[in-house]
Amino acid sequence: MTTPGANKEIPLEIKVISRHLELSSDLKAYAIKKAEKLKRFLTRIKSIEVVLSNHREQQTAEIIVTPQRGEKLVGSFSDRDLRVSIDRVVAQMERRLAKLKDKVKEHRKGLETGSAERLENIDADESAKNG
Repeated sequence: MTTPGANKEIPLEIKVISRHLELSSDLKAYAIKKAEKLKRFLTRIKSIEVVLSNHREQQTAEIIVTPQRGEKLVGSFSDRDLRVSIDRVVAQMERRLAKLKDKVKEHRKGLETGSAERLENIDADESAKNG
């Protein structure tokens, strides 16, 4: 039994936060465009935060993915070029989300297989009692 609105897609909130640097509108748009790619891997994402910071000569991009259920996923990458940091951390999060998605699929597949096996065992027990 499903609840009404269970499959309703919640709008994805993407925040771009800058620390110790001036954020241009181009760079903010670039970060949002890249972060939007992550929703392909996990449909039930509540929000994504992209934190861009500068520490000495290292430009760091950090992404925090908050799913509707479960724990937050955090990835970080530093480079001299902030666009490279964004690209790398998005690629890192894509791999992690794909792995999580596969893990969830395998878990569901195991539950379905387990249910079928239990039903077969129940049928076998019933026929042994009746036969």
